[in-house]
Amino acid sequence: QQRFAKETLEIFAPLANRLGISSWKEQLENLCFKHLNPDQHKELSSRLVNSFDEAMITSAIEKLERALKDKEIPYHVLSGRHKSLYGIYSKMLKKKLAMDEIHDIHGLRIIVENEEDCYEALRVVHQLWSEVPGKLKDYISHPKFNGYQSLHTVVKGEGTVPLEVQIRTKEMHLQAEFGFAAHWRYKEGDCKHSSFILQMVEWARWVVTWHCETMSKDRSSIGYNDSVKPPCAFPTHSE
Repeated sequence: QQRFAKETLEIFAPLANRLGISSWKEQLENLCFKHLNPDQHKELSSRLVNSFDEAMITSAIEKLERALKDKEIPYHVLSGRHKSLYGIYSKMLKKKLAMDEIHDIHGLRIIVENEEDCYEALRVVHQLWSEVPGKLKDYISHPKFNGYQSLHTVVKGEGTVPLEVQIRTKEMHLQAEFGFAAHWRYKEGDCKHSSFILQMVEWARWVVTWHCETMSKDRSSIGYNDSVKPPCAFPTHSE
């Protein structure tokens, strides 16, 4: 299991990141962290449970909902989130920070209609809370190498608790979830090879799932079904 976990952390998690599939990346990293550093995983998990302020997140969501409605900015989703355990652990190691020095443990995510609304929502956020200097990242104007787009800002929430806010469109969110196939999934039918692309994504998902299940004896902890059957015949590109 140690060998599989190390291999997954070094190969499959970076591959998921290259494909722009953040949900897979986080899942793989957290699973590997649990197997490779069980004591640190347990300690950080306990500290996160004790320090995560659910009431503050709920209050911030309600406050932002009212402000967005007042400004007539439509949104699809407004939700709270916390940084992944491995993400916290990695940042603590790389930047030599204590857990309470990490600014993006508490977070909100807003999914809006279009790019213009992203910047309008950002203005609303900065009107509600004080911006932490130097923490604004515009990945819409300057996407990451894997195509990821979003606005990230850190503000001082209630009780001066740092609060990271991510703002993106539905299409940008699908890009983060499905990676390179998001464009065809969002505009299904625009490309005559869209089914081929989506089948390739399902095969990639199956490979990662199989690797996870091979690595872990407790398959139920992975969040997948026990079956590792391929999703379909291996896709072939035909005109």
